[in-house]
Amino acid sequence: MDAEYETESSTVHHVDLYRLGGGAEELEAFGILDLLDSESISVIEWADRLPAGISVSGFRIALEFTGDPDVREVTVERIDLAGDGDIAQTGFGSGGCGR
Repeated sequence: MDAEYETESSTVHHVDLYRLGGGAEELEAFGILDLLDSESISVIEWADRLPAGISVSGFRIALEFTGDPDVREVTVERIDLAGDGDIAQTGFGSGGCGR
């Protein structure tokens, strides 16, 4: 559910919510609520599965296939995610392609 990586400037947590049942109790039991409330960086997969009432602000990063198998399109959006599966853009966005 969670992997932790140390960098020179901070701690990064990778959180995968794919198999969560959908309750805040589960997030509490795994310590995920504490991570989201900390100064560390959390990278959340399947963030749309956050239970209702859990608010997270950050960036949504989407990777998409293109016609070239070596190129992906990357979109970065500044978001507020309120745990109801609805992502509201708050004014920052950019996109591009890269290898």
